[in-house]
This record gives sequence, structure tokens and C-alpha cells, in this order.
Amino acid sequence: MRRQTLRWLAIGIASFGLVALCTHAALGRYRDDLGARRDLHRSAFVGSRACARCHGDHTRSWRATFHRTMTQDAAARDAVAAPFAGERYRYAGLVATMRRDEAGAPEIEVRDGAQRLVWRGDVVRTVGSRRFQQYVVRGPRGSSWRAPLAWSIEDRRWMHMNGAFLTPDPTVVQERSTGRDEAHPDHETAREAFLRHVTRWNDNCVFCHNTGPNPGYAQGTDRFDTEVAELGIACEACHGPGELHVRANTDPLRRYVLRADGGRDPTIVNPARLSPERAADVCGRCHGQRIADRVERFLARGDPFVPGEPLELYSSPLWQDTTLGSHRDEIEDEIGTEPLPFAERFWSDGTARLTAYELQGLLQSPCRGLTCTTCHSMHDGDPRGQVRPGMAGRAASDERGDSPGARDALCTGCHEAFASPAAAAGHASHRDASARCVDCHMPRVVYGLVDAHRSHRIESPDPARDARHGRPDACTSCHTSETRAWAIAARRRLWPRETSPAEPLRNVDSQDATPEVLRALLGGDPIERALAARALGEPSSAHAASTSPADHRARSLGALLDAMEDEYPAVRRIAWRSARRIARGSIDAPVWRAFDPTGDATSRQRAIAGIRAHLDSPTSPIDRPTLARLRAEQRAVRIAIGE
Repeated sequence: MRRQTLRWLAIGIASFGLVALCTHAALGRYRDDLGARRDLHRSAFVGSRACARCHGDHTRSWRATFHRTMTQDAAARDAVAAPFAGERYRYAGLVATMRRDEAGAPEIEVRDGAQRLVWRGDVVRTVGSRRFQQYVVRGPRGSSWRAPLAWSIEDRRWMHMNGAFLTPDPTVVQERSTGRDEAHPDHETAREAFLRHVTRWNDNCVFCHNTGPNPGYAQGTDRFDTEVAELGIACEACHGPGELHVRANTDPLRRYVLRADGGRDPTIVNPARLSPERAADVCGRCHGQRIADRVERFLARGDPFVPGEPLELYSSPLWQDTTLGSHRDEIEDEIGTEPLPFAERFWSDGTARLTAYELQGLLQSPCRGLTCTTCHSMHDGDPRGQVRPGMAGRAASDERGDSPGARDALCTGCHEAFASPAAAAGHASHRDASARCVDCHMPRVVYGLVDAHRSHRIESPDPARDARHGRPDACTSCHTSETRAWAIAARRRLWPRETSPAEPLRNVDSQDATPEVLRALLGGDPIERALAARALGEPSSAHAASTSPADHRARSLGALLDAMEDEYPAVRRIAWRSARRIARGSIDAPVWRAFDPTGDATSRQRAIAGIRAHLDSPTSPIDRPTLARLRAEQRAVRIAIGE
């Protein structure tokens, strides 16, 4: 019995040793596997549902973001924001009707005054779910096209795409080019004006608004066989195609070794483990307008970029001095052959003044080691901005108006010397600590989506430098009743060590008492006017010591009502929104609702008159001769940008 027990014990020890030896060998193989690099170009897309089986928490947090609903199938539940209940919308002499067919599918039809059909489309996809929603309709030969109308989610009404982008009224262009009466455009002129923003989805929107996009364009046939791995920006847009990852991790022992070794898996990309440069490339693929040398390759087979590799392997960021190369014939045909076709998208010092150039701003910033995910997270924080939790202040959500004393952890995480309220106030030289770090170092000098946004070029405020380059400065964007000369003098007084010697500035007239924001609002180019209209509506807009808060409010309202007659619908919309914010008017109040930024001129003027009467005729802060001069100056500047 004893001998048998010893025999079984020996067999058990030997078996355990053999299992341990095999396990050790297996663990070694798994560790070798986890240490081997993978070519994710050979991995296929599997979709977010496959990811959800193991990553439930991350899937739920991603589903709460606007990235998920960037592009949706129009037949999906709750995808379509607009009613499509027979609404009619008039623009440029044509009338659009938005309704549903017998099966309940949304459709748009446009007719002229004689009831002739101008355009119609069956809506198959939606684009956007936060500010406004665009609609994509089915076209011929496998193509899809963006509809000429969008639904404003914020305003809860229809808008022409001309008011969603930064382009002037088509009747203004028509009047100047043909001399025709703007109230009676002919059929072809009206059709061209109404359909000017009908753009093909397959080789435009598809790239940045979806995961794994492939236009599938067959050259010479004008046909598209477009595919996307998933509509919207899903898991694999940032983590790379997941087929290798899913297949490898069906093995439970591999998953155990993976967790024991710190979770580094070469079959998938974790942006948090990438270098700052490669992590920025993941976001910069869409948040950094770029251009490829071989456009036809992208059109035929899609964007070959895989997260984790350098973006520059396939494309380059657009800059102020970017030109169109010899292989960009299709783009040249559409845009023209100007020496610097993208110059108007930047201020003269090279700072971007449109959204979707955030990567360029980051590359220009002095903060080394900083990347997009330093401040933002795809799985945390308020979906509006997706700023990391704990990094409070107005950077996190300007719309909620967080306490001005909130800690600016976005910046003080690195700049610890300014972490305390007292140190921050001393550094900013604002005794009430009202200025946040981002107000001065990331001012709102960027236009996009009918709003003003923060620059991602982090820099110290310098109104003299900004005057030289014709761009708004951080100081007068907040102190909206002050002149540029005041801002320059204030900086020299408050930060003498950081100020360069005084030099003459030809575009700063110390004798002109017109506040800089008002000068920009009424005499700047369309982007300057849009940014100024937004600045005047900010709750933090400061008045001069010689002006009472009530006078400042009245002057701001008067200026915004003047701007509501601007020739650019986007500027009118921002001015209307800011005026309503200052007056604390409800969006549903008839007096405010009567103003439609893309409505006809007569209706707009009638609505403005009603608002003036309702507000007891706020005084325009600019005398009529100065107003006429500023408006004459702005007419010399023309911008038409579809962003």
C-alpha cells in the first residue's frame, strides 16, 4: 500500500512537472507571440459588435459619443432628426418639400414657381447628430449625394446648406455677376444657386465620417462601388482592423498571458500606448485636413493608413503654402490652379482659421510631448468636446458655463506652478481670476460648423503680433468694448518682460475709438465677422471701465442686429444666436423665431424690425457714416469655403 502510494505520488509529481514544463513552454510561445510585430494591413475589419463581446464598458462609453452617430443608415431607429412631415422651405426662389413615402422613408423634392421639378432625392443616410444633420440621397452609378438642405438640431428647423457653410447668399453673387433682379432669378440661375452644395458623398464625406472607407471608384467608368467597414467613427477607426485580434484572443490562455504581461497586444492598436506623434496621427487623419500625391489610389482602394504608423506615409497636412501637384488633376479641375489654393483657410501667420486643422495647430505648438489624448478621451467626459474628466474649466464645456474659478487642469497638469487660483490669477494678471488658460492661450480664432472654436495652436497672447497678421487677438475677443491699441498697451504694461519693443503698426489707428470686435464684425472678412459675432454673445464679454454693463449690453445688441443683415447666412445665424443669448430670449419666442438666417431679405428685415421694437430699439454703437465705410471695406473681401 505504501509502495503504491509512493508510486502514485511519483507519477503525480512527474505529471505536474510535465504540465509545468509544457505550460512554461506554452507561456514562452505566447510571450514570443505577444512580442512579435503584426502587419495590420493584413487584418480585416470585424465591426464594433465583435469588440463589444469583450469590451462592454468601452463600447457603452463610445456609443454615447457623437462619433458613433456621425453617419447612420436613414432606416435605423432614431437616426433621422428632422420630422420629414411635409415641411416646405423656400430659398433662392425655389421651394423644397420634405416628406416620407408610403413606406415611411424620407425624401426631398425641390420645385420652382411653375411647379417644375428641379431636384429630388431618396434619403439613404444621415451625417451629423449634434449641431445640424445633413442628408445623403441615392444617385446613379453607385453614387450618393449630399442634399441641399440640412436640419438644424440646435434651432429645430430646416436650413439651406449655404447657411451651414461659409458662403455668401447666391443672390448676391448673381446680382454682381449678371445684374439681374435678385427677387426674380430665372430657372437655371435659381437651380444653380439652390444646388450649389450638392456634393458627391463617395469621394468626399466618406473618408472622415466612416470606418474603413473605400470609395471603390473605377476610373473611366464614372462608377462607384463604395464600401465602409462601419458607418460612423467606430472602434477600428482608432484601434485598427480587429480580425487578427479577435481570432488570436479566442484562446483563453493567451488572454491570461496578455493580462499578466500588461496588456500589450500587437494584434490591435491602443492609441494611449503610442508615441505622441503617432497618437496625434490617429486623430489627425480626420482632424487635420491633408492631401495625397496619388489621389486616384485613395479613390480606387481607400485610405491605406492604419493607426500606429506615420500618417505622412500616405498624405501630408495642408498648409497655407500648399500647392496642387501634377497628380491632382481632378482637384485642379474643381478648384482651379491658383498659386496658393488653400491660403484663405489660414491667417497670414499660418495659424488655421477653420476647424478640421487641429493637427496643424498641434504641430505648430511649443508644448512637446503633448498629444490629442492628453486633453481628450474617446471614452470619458462630456460628449461635447470629450475633454478628460477632472480637467474642468470652460474648456470642458463652454456651453454649461462652468465656474470661472474651476481648476485649469488641462494646462496645470504640466504647468504645476500655476495650479493654485492665486498663482493662476497672478500669472494672468486678472484679479478676479475670470480668465482661463485656454481663453488666452487657445482663443476662439477658428470658424467651423456655424460657430467659433478654439485654436489648437497653443501660444502666448500678443495683440501686436495678431494685428500684423490681421487675425483676432485673445484680449479684445474677451474685452469686446476695447480697441486693439488698448490691448497692445495693456500687454506692454502687464507683461513688460515678454513684450517686444514697440513698433509702428499700419492697421492699428490709435485715433480711432471703434472697438476691435465691432470693427471686425462690420468691416472684417466673413470669418472675422463670424468670430466677432460669437465673441459679443459670450457671457464673459467684458466692458470698458467707462461703460456700464447696461450700456455695453445695449451696444452689443445693436451691433449684432446690424450684423443680422450680413450677406453671409452663417454670420447672420451666429449674430442672431448671440443677440438672443444677450437678451435672454427663448428660441421658441415668436419674436426671435421669426428671423430665419437663410430666409428671404424682406422677411429677415421685418423680423429684425420686430426684434428692435421688442428690445426697445437698442442703439447701434456705430454711427452711420462709419458703418457705411466698414461695410464698403468688407465688400472687397470674398470668401466661399464649404467647411
